Amino acid sequence: MNQGNEFAEGDFIVTQEQAVFEVIDRGDGTYAISSMAYFPCRGIDRRAVVPKNGPLLGESLLRAGEQRFFVPYKPHYVSGAYVLPLESVRLHEMPEVRAKELFFGEGEIELRNLLIKISAGSAVPPFSIGVGGSTLIGLRDEIATLIIYGIKQNQSVWDFLKYSDLSPLSLKKELVKKKSWMDDQAFELIMNRKWDIGKTNGIKFRIRGVLPRGEDNGEKSKFLYSQAPVEGEAKIVEDRMGRVFPARYSVKGDVDQIIIYDQDLIGLAEENETVKYRGKLEVFELEGRRVKKLLIGSKWDYFMPLQAQK
Repeated sequence: MNQGNEFAEGDFIVTQEQAVFEVIDRGDGTYAISSMAYFPCRGIDRRAVVPKNGPLLGESLLRAGEQRFFVPYKPHYVSGAYVLPLESVRLHEMPEVRAKELFFGEGEIELRNLLIKISAGSAVPPFSIGVGGSTLIGLRDEIATLIIYGIKQNQSVWDFLKYSDLSPLSLKKELVKKKSWMDDQAFELIMNRKWDIGKTNGIKFRIRGVLPRGEDNGEKSKFLYSQAPVEGEAKIVEDRMGRVFPARYSVKGDVDQIIIYDQDLIGLAEENETVKYRGKLEVFELEGRRVKKLLIGSKWDYFMPLQAQK
């Protein structure tokens, strides 16, 4: 277990009860946990079963620096949130450690070659790349997940894939699910903006950019309340973190920020564009003022540049 008590998007934790959780960055300096179903882990009983939950988006938090996880742990399949003490965590698996094992170890040659190719082509150093998904806990994903630590490093990988032959449109259409609210024209435009998908030597992979371990976006806001889902339009005024997970946009409109937890919608909008959205509204207090954040992650939510509707 990581004794430094620093967590990052894409980490996995395993409890003494053999429950496996993935760490989710909430984008506000806190973290949530999503549980995984039927996930065996190295050294963990393969019969372990925990209920599957999506990103929490405001229910329960894992706060960096505190000595407790707050997770919706439901060992008896009952409703409600449970408190999971930090001492109950048996393992803390980190993507960059797994990548280091692949870079300098033996076995899994194809995955190692993928890491080397991405690092060399993007000029991103190996220590800024991690291996996430179920591969992190000893399984083999059909689609590999590469964690890229750092905004600039993640952009370098996107640029590399954009100008390489590793990310054809046909592959993106195969791996990205067309949303019910997308027409053909919108889907095509969105596919032309997605450069976090690739394939090489028979391995399909997706890129997930995250903030480096121990670093957050510097915002220390206090949650006040949430509201029913809202719809509207907003202008993107800052997109610096629009291609990391979760994507974060500063906007001008009826909301102040848009935070996206759907990997398929990451990286779609750019500064000065107007977007149409639907998502859950949460209100926070930040430096004496109220900030409205729109959270996008459920199957009913949407986020799309208006250009995609033309």
